[in-house]
Amino acid sequence: MSLFSLGYGLYAIIGALCFGNVVRGWTSLVALIVFIGGMQLIILGIIGEYIARIYEQVKRRPIYIKRHDRKA
Repeated sequence: MSLFSLGYGLYAIIGALCFGNVVRGWTSLVALIVFIGGMQLIILGIIGEYIARIYEQVKRRPIYIKRHDRKA
């Protein structure tokens, strides 16, 4: 989403420089809102990964399970 914001910002800047028909303030506002939304989603994903790893450790399962050897 932040990448989309960056792309849209570049598109708007190029459009403003080449054609000059951009509404004042609207482009920067939209780009800023989309960028902040993308950053929030990234941070939410990091927090989710952190909580998932804590949950896995709290279950106290072994890291690996050894298969029983059958001796004849």
